[in-house]
Amino acid sequence: MPPTELPIYECRRASGPIRIDGVLDEEDWRHAQAMTLNECTTGAPLPPELRTLARMLWDSENLYVSFDVADPDIRCTLTERDDCLFEEDVVELFVAMRGLPEVQGHFAEFEISPTGVLMDLYNLAPYKSLINWDAKGWRCATRIDGVLNNPRVRDRGYTVEMAIPFINFYAQPFLPQRAKERGKGDFAPKPGEEWRMNLFRIDHSGEREVVTYCSWSPTIERKFHTPHRFGIVRFVGS
Repeated sequence: MPPTELPIYECRRASGPIRIDGVLDEEDWRHAQAMTLNECTTGAPLPPELRTLARMLWDSENLYVSFDVADPDIRCTLTERDDCLFEEDVVELFVAMRGLPEVQGHFAEFEISPTGVLMDLYNLAPYKSLINWDAKGWRCATRIDGVLNNPRVRDRGYTVEMAIPFINFYAQPFLPQRAKERGKGDFAPKPGEEWRMNLFRIDHSGEREVVTYCSWSPTIERKFHTPHRFGIVRFVGS
């Protein structure tokens, strides 16, 4: 049976600047707790050649997320923002939108291909999305160790690094309320706050196109749009 308890991640505050270049060489990344992404429905571990480790950090402006992806066959041909990246190799971050109770169930979705193509969505409900929503100030960089789209060459994998301003996690009608509560422009969490998130990976590998679906918090069913299964991210100090 798949685990039903939601995982908890302690997101450390960064002690210095995080350079968004796809190279996870800052000391803060080395000290950040790692999340392992496993088979999405059961939580079963994946083989080492498909290992995915994700980490998070935060500061007064941004949520930082990194993925360190082992991938023997990197598949990526799409080139335009908001292409259907989930049809190829991709990593994804889902964050439950903040605000008053009536907007709970809304969530922001961020997808990044190995070559750094971006897709962002505002989801009003599972599989009801605003495709024309663009995250403000979202920065991302990737690095590839391998040869794209050649299953005869064994690749090593890729890394993804991103910074997302916290304003993107608040439903638009409640932005003024947030500013009133904490001061204009202050959308960062306070230490001890807990937010709901999940992280995903889709991998296409081999000449027979085997597809593997991975997640941090098991979704129980083969669906990613399951906000009730988002894990708990607790913001803590450095």
